Amino acid sequence: MQSVRRIGRVVSFPSVAYGVGLLGFICLGGFVAALAGGHSFAPAVGIAAAVAFVLMILFFRMASMAGTDENGIALSSDLLVGTEDPGTDERYLARYRSAE
Repeated sequence: MQSVRRIGRVVSFPSVAYGVGLLGFICLGGFVAALAGGHSFAPAVGIAAAVAFVLMILFFRMASMAGTDENGIALSSDLLVGTEDPGTDERYLARYRSAE
């Protein structure tokens, strides 16, 4: 888990996941075109598309397991739980309740 966080500081997993997903859709289009043309390399392009989509899912999962983003905000893979910034309460109190 520690190595994932170390790599996560250098590489943005969501950016890589979107790039791999784009590559997967390009491969999917090539697969359909190869099937329509009756080419013999169609299965290889189809497998490449499947591998790209699996890698995309893995990169998104790795991003959700990383825990925090570069600003120190805790991220959750649960869509119903919002991000939690540890300094939110203090900033709110300093800005809106400083007169008390």
